[in-house]
Amino acid sequence: KEIEEEQLKHHETKALLSQTGRQLQELQEEKQDLKIAQEEDRRKIKNLEQQLLASQAQVDLARKEIEEEQLKHHETKALLSQTGRQLQELQEEKQDLKIAQEEDRRKIKNLEQQLLASQAQVDLARKEIEEEQ
Repeated sequence: KEIEEEQLKHHETKALLSQTGRQLQELQEEKQDLKIAQEEDRRKIKNLEQQLLASQAQVDLARKEIEEEQLKHHETKALLSQTGRQLQELQEEKQDLKIAQEEDRRKIKNLEQQLLASQAQVDLARKEIEEEQ
């Protein structure tokens, strides 16, 4: 009877170890997916920052042209308004991406903590198996 109980404990430990290993793999895959998404967000932010700089340069150029050529007031106003709207939109998109990136970082941190906890469970289960043997 004791042997059967030990065999049952051993079987349950192996099942727990297998389940924890699967969870560990899933967490690692989720972490990798989040890292890929974070890299994409960083590229998008960099692209938006470049677009923002280009738009700001367009605004500066438009202002200089206004001074040099004394463009009609109405045309100048329309160009500046459009560029200002573009700048505003790009700044809002950049802010949205930064918020999403922060969320991704929090998710990665959380997944890393879960991964550490799972690894600790695996280590504990292995130790228990070794002690039983």
